[in-house]
Amino acid sequence: MSLGNGTKFIRRDGLAPGVFVDIAHIAVELGGLALSRETKENTYYSTPQDNYKSFYGGIRDAGESNIKMEFDRTEQYHLLLLNDFNGDDLGRYGFQWPDADKTQMSCDGVVTGFEISHAVGEKIYANCKIKWSGEPSWEHWV
Repeated sequence: MSLGNGTKFIRRDGLAPGVFVDIAHIAVELGGLALSRETKENTYYSTPQDNYKSFYGGIRDAGESNIKMEFDRTEQYHLLLLNDFNGDDLGRYGFQWPDADKTQMSCDGVVTGFEISHAVGEKIYANCKIKWSGEPSWEHWV
C-alpha cells in the first residue's frame, strides 16, 4: 500500500543545476499531477465508419498543482517561492515520493499563486500554486 507520508515538494537550487532542495519540510497536501490532452476530430463525413466520429490526440497540458505546507518563518522557503512568483523565469519544481524506487517527478513551472492562511489559534499554512510548463520528467532521486 502506498502512503503519501514523507513526500517532498522540491525546487531546483539556482546555484547548482540538477540539485533539488526540499522547500516544504512539512507538506500537508501536495496537489496531484493532472495531465490532460486536447483531442481533434478526424472524421471524414464522405466515408463514415460505422457512423462514429474519429479523433486524434492534440496538445498536452501538464496542468497545475496546489501545495499546502506548514508555514515556518525560520526555514525561509517562502522567500524562494515569493521570489519565483515575482520573477519572470521558469523554475524547476517537483515531487519526491518515499517509495522503494525513490520516484521523482520534476517539471518547469511558474508560481501563479502564494497565500498565507490560518485560523485564530491554529497553525499557519503557506499555499502555493504551480502551473506546470512542458513535459514532466520521471527520474529516481538519490
